Amino acid sequence: MIKIYQTPYGEVHIPVGSPIITVRTSGGFDSGLLLYLVAQTCAELNPSAVIQPITVVRTNQDDTPNWHRVDNRPIVDKIVEWVQSQVPTVDVKTKQWTDAIEWWTNGNVSYTDAQRNLVKQNYRALTEDDNSDYVCGIHDFNGVTKNPPVPMTINNMHQHREIKRDVNDKNAPAIAENSCTVVHNRDGKDGRFVEPFRNADKRVVMWLSNNLGILETLDTLTRSCEGGREATDNWTKVCGTCWWCQERDWAKSAY
Repeated sequence: MIKIYQTPYGEVHIPVGSPIITVRTSGGFDSGLLLYLVAQTCAELNPSAVIQPITVVRTNQDDTPNWHRVDNRPIVDKIVEWVQSQVPTVDVKTKQWTDAIEWWTNGNVSYTDAQRNLVKQNYRALTEDDNSDYVCGIHDFNGVTKNPPVPMTINNMHQHREIKRDVNDKNAPAIAENSCTVVHNRDGKDGRFVEPFRNADKRVVMWLSNNLGILETLDTLTRSCEGGREATDNWTKVCGTCWWCQERDWAKSAY
């Protein structure tokens, strides 16, 4: 149960052969498109699947200024509602969420273990089984992309890159020769952690959304800005200067 999208940046594989599928939905463009692709693919190939959006909230409970970011929960709500309206034949749940501080304190575990822990936490919430350790068979999707190519033409963009986005996992090569999709733990017994855009930069999501006729909709619904309080007028608008704003503008103009 895999749908393959052909793009100039490599094939995008969307495997949906699981009864429960989780999708990391941050409020950003990439994950918004990914939730839509997963829902559409399930409608075609696995209509009985349950799709669970997962949100790591970017604001903590005590509103500490050093940690504060725009509250992405209302943004994710709108994205989920839109996907539900576009693909009504599939069971897309409302979001489950965990606080960012709680998530970041788990940074000492391996990447795969961290993903597994978050999936397990949300699986328990979804099934209302607090004792369940089951994640076998789950496909868990993450919309991460690589950085734009270097050298870049955007002012100061290189200084704010997340270099770790360009570090490939030797244990999780691309799913096929011409693919930009990576599946962690592909042959294991636990959940499969799928990154469909992992070996392509953000131009791949702009190209896909444009060819699907949803670019303007996603551009309006989603938000990737990480600007501070002043730059965003108390998080009511995008700053236009942070790394995420620059990357998004670059991808929109370059794909």
